[in-house]
Amino acid sequence: MSSDLPHNRGAVRRIVALAALIVAIVVAGSLGLLFYTARAVDKLQVAEERALISNYLHGTERELIRHIISASIWDEAYTKLSPNFDTAWADLYIGGYFAAYMGHELSLVLDSQDRPVYAWRGQERIPSPDSAPFL
Repeated sequence: MSSDLPHNRGAVRRIVALAALIVAIVVAGSLGLLFYTARAVDKLQVAEERALISNYLHGTERELIRHIISASIWDEAYTKLSPNFDTAWADLYIGGYFAAYMGHELSLVLDSQDRPVYAWRGQERIPSPDSAPFL
């Protein structure tokens, strides 16, 4: 009976070593899967956030274009803004109107060479040269 013990101990050691190896492989695989899943979820989150930002910017762009078109087809705007610029009219219908009703922080009127001839920021008119950084 004593001759079987060393053989059994070796078998037990091999079984324990094999079990430890299997546990280590499972733990390593689980950690690898965990990190892979975390990276995949992060990439999906970034893609979703980019899509949301893109949709917001496209919507804002469409709204801004609609506002610009509504002002540019206005005959009175053409007569009041060129050739004799009516600053009082621009304060009321360009600066004040777009700030109050459209939520624009900055409104500009440009001449035919794309130079600012009128600028409104927040709740007041500002000198046209001060609007140059926005162009």
